Amino acid sequence: MFGQVGDQSAGCQASGTIRLAAFRSAAFHLLPRVLVRFGQRHPKVTVDVRIVPDLGRGIAGEVADGRADVGVVSLPVYLNGLVCKELYDEPYVLAYPAGHPDPRSLPMIDWHENCSDETRRWLATQEWIPPGDTTVEDDGVVLSMAGHGLGAAIVPRLSTVDAPPKVAITELGDGAPQRRVGYVTTRELTRSALIRDLLGELHTLRASASVI
Repeated sequence: MFGQVGDQSAGCQASGTIRLAAFRSAAFHLLPRVLVRFGQRHPKVTVDVRIVPDLGRGIAGEVADGRADVGVVSLPVYLNGLVCKELYDEPYVLAYPAGHPDPRSLPMIDWHENCSDETRRWLATQEWIPPGDTTVEDDGVVLSMAGHGLGAAIVPRLSTVDAPPKVAITELGDGAPQRRVGYVTTRELTRSALIRDLLGELHTLRASASVI
């Protein structure tokens, strides 16, 4: 696991590796700026980032089972014994082939992702949403398929960053569901000054996500 923080006053620096698990869009679009700042303060610490599908026990399970130290996840998390903190929330939006006159009439592309009970209830009450004709592994594949005209998809706004030019995005209107993004770690690890520093940097995602 990671090295303990040394005596900074004596010129010592922390060293070791922190294992960070995250879903794809967070790893691509949010974590780089966090890790740049963290690395400037802790140049001898390596952060090993792994992309883990946010499905089932997923990222939280990696932390609970000791394979990751910190995880960036969709909340809520249903595993006991973990420390969870919400960082920000973001709306779901409709992604569809650019130029289509009636995107809500298109076949729906589904994808595997944990989501809240509130989101599931909202989806279930939308009569315009047809059963998914296609189900894929992650949101990156969803956007590629939408760009090729295969259908529309409901995805979190973060997933649409750097979407292909052939993909258009529209809001879902009042009452649309939100994805709550947060982190998970263990109580034991929160006693580490190094982990607390990384968690502090993760808190800056609230401001970062607001401009995406």
